[in-house]
Order: sequence, then structure tokens, then C-alpha cells
Amino acid sequence: MHIWAIGDLHLSFDEKGKITKPMEKFGANWQEYEQKIWDNWQQKVQAEDWVLLAGDISWAMKPKEAVYDLLWLKNLPGQKVLVKGNHDFWWQGISKTEKLLEPMLPLYNNALPIGNFALCGGRGYQATPQWSDEKLKMREYARLKSSLAQGKAMEKDIIILLHYPPYDYDGKDNLFSELLMQYNPKAVIYGHLHNKETDIYRTSLGKIKMYPVSCDYLNFNLQLIF
Repeated sequence: MHIWAIGDLHLSFDEKGKITKPMEKFGANWQEYEQKIWDNWQQKVQAEDWVLLAGDISWAMKPKEAVYDLLWLKNLPGQKVLVKGNHDFWWQGISKTEKLLEPMLPLYNNALPIGNFALCGGRGYQATPQWSDEKLKMREYARLKSSLAQGKAMEKDIIILLHYPPYDYDGKDNLFSELLMQYNPKAVIYGHLHNKETDIYRTSLGKIKMYPVSCDYLNFNLQLIF
């Protein structure tokens, strides 16, 4: 069994399997990106593997609009866990989302046993120079803290999956990074940042290994975690 990760797929399939929101405006490397992801995934992932998806899965605004994107994911090999990204507006309430995702699993104010690991995490939070929301920050902090407490109770090594990076936009530690360091996880996985923001990527938190997994950062491949 292997554990892989990727994030920020920004899918937009219709019922005919066509992408309705092309991503080439974000860079020529996004041309036919969905086929690149599909081919790389099929080559690497086995049925018994886990794939951790770091949010921003679909451009859909409503659950019914995300069905084709989620079906595309379900048809790929591996057992999949998703966290909510800032663009995942289709994710509306955990009970409805669980049914929509099945057999894929949401990571949301909970922790999941993944082989010899306890998987913790959630959306996370990161302010920018133009935007901040203190209420949202503390809500996501509380959810992450709850997830980590549940993971610790499993008495397994911890992996953390987030959408937002666990540090400020200027790359400095913050409330979230301080919380993560208390649990000494074996790996922290995050998305949200894209190639244009490579100057603020971080791959470590103290001695903790961190993996940025936005799909364009990975050249539309998957990152092997364990």
C-alpha cells in the first residue's frame, strides 16, 4: 500500500465528459491537464493505495453540478480522501457531502485510520494582504484541533492533509503551524498555492516534512508520501 497526494484539480466536466472551464488562461501547461492527471494516476496508483486530495476539486457551485467531476475521480484507482477547498462551493453540509462522495471519504472535523497512520486535517486558513476573516480562522482552527485530538487517540503516526498552507502568506509561522508542531506529524500535505506563487512555498515546518501538492506545481502528477 502506498499513500499519494494531489490537489487543486479544478475540474469542470459536463455529462459528455468535456471540460467546460478550460484552465489554459492560467498557463499553457494547463492544456489538456485532465488527461495528464488521468494518465499519471493510472500509471502509478493501485487499488489498495490511498490518494489524498487537498481541496479545490471542482468549479461546481452546487452538489448536482459536481456529480460528473466526482464520478471522474471515482473511476480512478485507489481509495480517496478529500478536504474542502476555498472554491469547493458544491460541498454543502457534511451529511449530504458524504452521500455525494461515497465511496470516497471527506476529512472534515474528524480523523481517519489510513493503514498505519491517523489522517487528520481539514480546510485550514490563510489570510492574504487583501483578505482576512477572524471568525473563519478560529472556526477552522477549532476543527483542525478536534481532528488532531481524534488522530492522537488512535495511537498511530499522524499525517495532516490541508487545503491552505499552515503558515502566513509571507511564509511565517502562525497559529496553525504552531498547532501542527505540537503533534509532530510524519508529513503535512497542502494545496492552494499555484506555480505563480512558488516564492512562498515551504517544504518543512521545523523538522516536519511538508508537501505542496497543487496539481500544476506537480506537473499534473501525484506526489508519493509513503
